[in-house]
Amino acid sequence: MSNLLGNRASLALLFDRGFFKKNITFTRASQATYYDRTKTLRIASNDEPRLDHDPVTGKPKGLLIEESRTNLTPNSDGLNGFSPTRCTLTLNTVVSPDGTINGSTIEATTDNANDYIAEFSAISGGIAGKSFAFSVWIKSNTGSPTATLFMYGSTGTEEVKQNVNIQITNEWQRYSLSGTFTGGAVSGTLICRIDIRQNGTSNANLGDKIDVWGAQIEQGSFPTSYIPTAGATATRSADNAVIDGQEFADFYNQEEGTFVVEGVLISEELDNQVLLMASDGTVNNRYELRYNTTALSTARSHNFADSIQISNIQPTGLNNQLEIRKLALSYNGSRNVFSVNGANFIEETLGTSNAPNNIRLYIAKSAFGVNVNAHIKSIVYFPVALPDADLQLLTDPGV
Repeated sequence: MSNLLGNRASLALLFDRGFFKKNITFTRASQATYYDRTKTLRIASNDEPRLDHDPVTGKPKGLLIEESRTNLTPNSDGLNGFSPTRCTLTLNTVVSPDGTINGSTIEATTDNANDYIAEFSAISGGIAGKSFAFSVWIKSNTGSPTATLFMYGSTGTEEVKQNVNIQITNEWQRYSLSGTFTGGAVSGTLICRIDIRQNGTSNANLGDKIDVWGAQIEQGSFPTSYIPTAGATATRSADNAVIDGQEFADFYNQEEGTFVVEGVLISEELDNQVLLMASDGTVNNRYELRYNTTALSTARSHNFADSIQISNIQPTGLNNQLEIRKLALSYNGSRNVFSVNGANFIEETLGTSNAPNNIRLYIAKSAFGVNVNAHIKSIVYFPVALPDADLQLLTDPGV
């Protein structure tokens, strides 16, 4: 594979090796968070790309691309907007994942009772028909308690969502709870709650303590990267990464070529999960490497020239959609070949000799305008249609 890269690639974006090239135009109209290689949570400035790392191992995960989200918790670090019931919430007691002493401690003040803190978030238009994700970092402090997360409407019994008896450790870990409320949920207020408990019970022991930090309540079906707040809600803008203009023309061959992309999705949503798309800025001309809109176990390369479909290749039977995927597409004007995770390639002979006139490369976003939530590990482009066997080699998960 190294010979292939060295001898024939005209573009090699190796994000998981810590490289971000200047030929990428990257924008984001806000700050955003990511983990560095020391496993410390950092804040990236406006328009600064995030080369993210695993918070447990420190291993690189690649370029982080996310949609826009808003943290509805106005005081996220110490959770000082949460109200304690049969417990105390003491601020600034412990070093948090961002390396400062701004974590808080919950201590149970009663025995054999529900001890918890809760925040009440007013939701414009109510919670009916909406999805929410509640996340927070927790670690143990004193005793051997567990934690339980709740979300429900303000009536107290309205469609309770829960993550019960979380086995917390003495290391910070982010835990989450997601759920969708049906049309029968009439509340205009969402309650998010953290209970301190003993394993297998709904009660705490007097004096048990847990540490908490970084609460996030967001509208959506899965949690995204942490959005710090201090006195008001805050919004993280969407990430946008494209290569266009002369930077695109310098590596791209309109007549033939091969794309290879390696990445992993963060979410299981089905709406146009495109890892890579070359396009003229519309959906009328494009090559794309993506997931199927109806089943994430199916990869797809759906390609058009002058609004005419030239190929639609869909290999099936893939593994967990949130595992790392390697996808490759070659084109040469008469055939498109698609390979995924080293599996046998699928060829589609074109019914037209037309080729899309592309001028732009979208990374984890499509010309449909839909942002994908993903870590992109690498993107490689060859200005020739590689042999079919090379596509299988380049997408082999073991290479």
